[in-house]
Amino acid sequence: MRKFSMLGAALAVGLALGTSHAAFAGSYTEVGDAGDIVSGAAQMVTGNAGETVSAIKGMLGSSAGGTTEADAFEIYISSPTKFSASTAGFTPGSNSFDSQLFLFSLDGKGIVANDDDASSGSQSTIPAGNSFTSALTPGYYILLISGNGNSPASTGGLIFPSWTDGVTDPTGVYGPTGPGGALAISSFGGTSNEGGAYSITLTGVTAGPVAAVPEPGTLGLGLLGGLALMAYRRRRGQQ
Repeated sequence: MRKFSMLGAALAVGLALGTSHAAFAGSYTEVGDAGDIVSGAAQMVTGNAGETVSAIKGMLGSSAGGTTEADAFEIYISSPTKFSASTAGFTPGSNSFDSQLFLFSLDGKGIVANDDDASSGSQSTIPAGNSFTSALTPGYYILLISGNGNSPASTGGLIFPSWTDGVTDPTGVYGPTGPGGALAISSFGGTSNEGGAYSITLTGVTAGPVAAVPEPGTLGLGLLGGLALMAYRRRRGQQ
């Protein structure tokens, strides 16, 4: 009886540690420097499969020449009708960081973009329930953030509408348009002197359906508990 209690306790501890370790907190932080979609180096947002991803936090670097990079993240949109992405409510970066948000399919085709959120000035929002994202199917997509002026382009030109008055930034959400909008992203048109820290609040996004692999230490603890139970059962059978 004593052996059973000890082995049962070992199994319970091993399995608990193996399954509850490193619970995903919901907010994903950029690891190193996320690549841009042009380079094919979008960073996958990871976590425990099926768990809500409530935000992405990162940093856009800027150079002395005034060119700001763009960061791309591969996200799993589990509820397209509820999907939203917004930098509103966060005061980021340098030079006021007038952000832009873009959503692409995995093959680099533009889906929707926003420059300025109507209620927050220079920050960006792709709202839930818009016609461009509500019709999507659940799956992986690429979310791109850049500074104002550093806009995605294809071999046919800018993918999303360009504004030529030089004063008014659009506050609506827009799909791809013109010759450039029909093609996959291949470059960026224009530059931006804005960058720094950012936080993108998300809804309708979860960690992908592929389960995360446990760390070696926690996997070992789970296996240790399982082996202990097997050994106990074998000894009971022999008795």
